[in-house]
Amino acid sequence: MTDISYEAKPVWRAYWPVILIGIATLILSIGPFFILWAIFDRRRKLYTVNEQKAEACQGIFRKTSQSIELENLHSVELTRTLKQKLLGIGNLTLTATESIGTEIIFENIPKPAALKKQLEQFISNSGV
Repeated sequence: MTDISYEAKPVWRAYWPVILIGIATLILSIGPFFILWAIFDRRRKLYTVNEQKAEACQGIFRKTSQSIELENLHSVELTRTLKQKLLGIGNLTLTATESIGTEIIFENIPKPAALKKQLEQFISNSGV
């Protein structure tokens, strides 16, 4: 069995436009809002994958989470915008088997292709 252990938050590189706007408008009263938004949004998201499940948690005061047991994982899709390609990040969409119908999106994660490869290898090994 393949050992899988992964934990990530959206990378700071994904927030560069918002941070640049925040820095550029620091003189104005709304500048800090953009920087605080980027910090808050990143802090409230956590994505984890271990040997049993993949989970996406969101929230600070009221947390919500979605999870998929890896044995029920059906497919993994990688999507990247041009900005994400330049920053070396991407989004992974994890889909459970059709009877369950669950879908989780890991947004702006580092090295998404490597995680996709690990999960696809897990899917192919579990199907044997």
